[in-house]
Amino acid sequence: MAPEILEGKKYNFKVDTYSLGCIIYELFTLKEYYISKNIDDIKSINLDVVFNEKWKNLIKFLVKDKFEERFSIDEVIKYIKKENLYNKNEIRLRLIINDENIKKKIYFISEKFELKNLNVEIYINGQKQNGRPNNCFEPDNKGICNITIHFLSDIENCQKMFHNCFNIKNIDFSSFNTKKVKNMSYMYNNCENLENIESYIFDTKNVDDMSYMFSGCKNLKSIDLSAFNTEKTLNMSNMFSGCSNLKSIDLSAFNTEKTLNMSNMFSGCNSLESIDFSSSFNTKNVDDMSYMFSGCSNLKSIDLSAFNTENTSNMSNLFSGCNSLESIDLKNFKTNNCINMNSMFSNCKNLQKIVLTSFDTSKVKDMESMFNHCDKIENIDLSSSSFKIKQGGKYESMFDNCSNLRYIDVNNGCLSDFMEKFPKVSEKFRGCQ
Repeated sequence: MAPEILEGKKYNFKVDTYSLGCIIYELFTLKEYYISKNIDDIKSINLDVVFNEKWKNLIKFLVKDKFEERFSIDEVIKYIKKENLYNKNEIRLRLIINDENIKKKIYFISEKFELKNLNVEIYINGQKQNGRPNNCFEPDNKGICNITIHFLSDIENCQKMFHNCFNIKNIDFSSFNTKKVKNMSYMYNNCENLENIESYIFDTKNVDDMSYMFSGCKNLKSIDLSAFNTEKTLNMSNMFSGCSNLKSIDLSAFNTEKTLNMSNMFSGCNSLESIDFSSSFNTKNVDDMSYMFSGCSNLKSIDLSAFNTENTSNMSNLFSGCNSLESIDLKNFKTNNCINMNSMFSNCKNLQKIVLTSFDTSKVKDMESMFNHCDKIENIDLSSSSFKIKQGGKYESMFDNCSNLRYIDVNNGCLSDFMEKFPKVSEKFRGCQ
């Protein structure tokens, strides 16, 4: 509300452009322009938080106290055309600058990302950098540095954009247009200090590659992916691998029906306690799930009832190292095209129950170390008619160190093959009682 209305004075149509200025300010800062109705509080608002100078100047002319000095709507349109503000893209970064890095180059955009070929403006602590833009700068002081990048034209590739920028603490994409971007692989890879990503309008509908996207973001505690559109994404391998402080991921908005690769997707997420997949997480075309949950040592439960694995050929190390898992229900897992189950449950030291009723192993060539070090499991039911021992397949150490294993149930048709493959129980079942 314009000051003249708050003060009970006469007003005209320029109260609307005042409101427009407040709204533009809120879009840039995600904060209300003012809350108090005290005129002095409104006059003391700092516009320097809007790093984009051209937009800041527009807001300035929209929120003038005196309506005579304020822009009309015609002047707003002229200003937008003159300054070409239609396709403005903005990224704001906060960098941590440690003592040992002072006077050394700090990469705020990866050296592998071709910033010099793009039409951009760069501001460091509010000061515009003149000349040809670089991907790095040499800081004068330690502490936190604010960097703003204005992309003056549409961007089409974000691959390795912040790759190895380990000093970035916060990334704000509040006005970043990504509708033409197809590749986001390695985008935040090894941003070790990254704690927060604001991605409210992050348009990912045309992105086909998200592999390694958040990989190695050791300090990332939560990610809001509610705006992510993944309907065209083919590759999600290593997407969250090594996010060792990530406690939960809500993937309920993910559409994965075209995704082919999920290998290592959550591997090394050793603080992850839960993953919300919901029914929209479609895996019907996924070929590779190897190491998908490997090393998720705090994962207590996984609901895989919506998982379709009929085209998956590789499940090696799928759950290896999930040593907090107590039970896995895989009754809906179709494995008729699976070739590799090497170390699939190895080192699941607290696993007490595995439901494998629909396991089809007719094509599996490698089951080596499949249950190795499943210390607490007492019974493994392999009695499904589709569980087969393949001649020439690898079965070394399949049940090694299962120190509490007492029963292995196999179907009659498989029994002779099973006994032929494991003729000496005491030798082949080393550690079993």
